[in-house]
Amino acid sequence: MPPPRGEFIAWCDGMGTGRCLSRSLHEAANSVFKLHSAFSIAQSGITGVRFYPVVDGVYITSPSRNMMNKVLRNAFCELAKEFVHTPGTANMHMMRAGLAFGPTLHGADIPAEAFFGTFNDGREIEAEAFAQSPLSQIRLQVLLSPAMVLAYNAEKCAPPFGIYVDATAKGYPSLCSNSDGSYISNLFQWWILDDEAREIATALYDQVLFYLSKAETHSIGMGYPIDAIRRHRELAFEYFGGLNKEEEDAQQRLPGDR
Repeated sequence: MPPPRGEFIAWCDGMGTGRCLSRSLHEAANSVFKLHSAFSIAQSGITGVRFYPVVDGVYITSPSRNMMNKVLRNAFCELAKEFVHTPGTANMHMMRAGLAFGPTLHGADIPAEAFFGTFNDGREIEAEAFAQSPLSQIRLQVLLSPAMVLAYNAEKCAPPFGIYVDATAKGYPSLCSNSDGSYISNLFQWWILDDEAREIATALYDQVLFYLSKAETHSIGMGYPIDAIRRHRELAFEYFGGLNKEEEDAQQRLPGDR
């Protein structure tokens, strides 16, 4: 087994996909494939980032904060534009993400020899048998890291279309020379240092408030509890409310940001 290395891991999924799936297969499919389409577009031209789709969500990994920021910014811009220009609340789906940092091992980096040996039933697995087995491909889809759990849990604290940062991504990256530094806030605002993304986020905020207002009116029909709607409105206000503050960039910028 190769030694693990410190990496940032983000988990992004659709809010309320479970409720949506129980109500409408069509609407759930709409949400799931919008998310995967956005991240497919987001990774174009970016190196050192890996993706692990999991049904209605995706894990993203990178040893570099800068590369992680670029992917998240690209993906959330795509998701935001889709949300803003989608007519009718039935096909409007909110997303959010959690971000953490920890020792990470990719199945693709585990050498084939690690799987060779004799099984309890007497089967012997060597190079040729392994190459022909489903396991040789399955291992490419395996991701192992405690940060997966932390990112998954952090996502539950994120605002609509927001990214919540676990404490591990604020402290531990400073111990790794190739991490490009740590995050400095519990909330990473993906439009920072990008005027086009800021313009998209501004339009998105108005549409999020519109969606939440409609949801409050149709809470029972949408299966969206009133207390959850109000909590998400409060989170959105804190997350997007500073879009017009001139000092925002200066507060969020770190040396080496690109």
